[in-house]
Amino acid sequence: MDIVLHRPSLKATGTTDIVHLVKGRKVFTMQCGMHPYMQNWGYAIDNPYNAVTDQDGSFSIGDLPPGTYHVKAWHPILGVQERELTLEPNATATLDVRFDAK
Repeated sequence: MDIVLHRPSLKATGTTDIVHLVKGRKVFTMQCGMHPYMQNWGYAIDNPYNAVTDQDGSFSIGDLPPGTYHVKAWHPILGVQERELTLEPNATATLDVRFDAK
């Protein structure tokens, strides 16, 4: 599903919209109607393990079950970076992913 947003500049605090997906669909993209480089992808999930990034891209997901996780970060121009992260019981783990512009 693609959504093109035609609206004036967003407020400094941002905005929210409800995205209605057809049954069985989980992935959607959004793109600015004026700036094609301003885009994002969304993935509808049904679990409590999600977060919203802050202004520098950092985020935190609490209460993850212990285990080894395969993490994939994707950028439409700079590619994909994949990492494994092992989370021990009652521990905190940090994973740094950085995309350097060319």
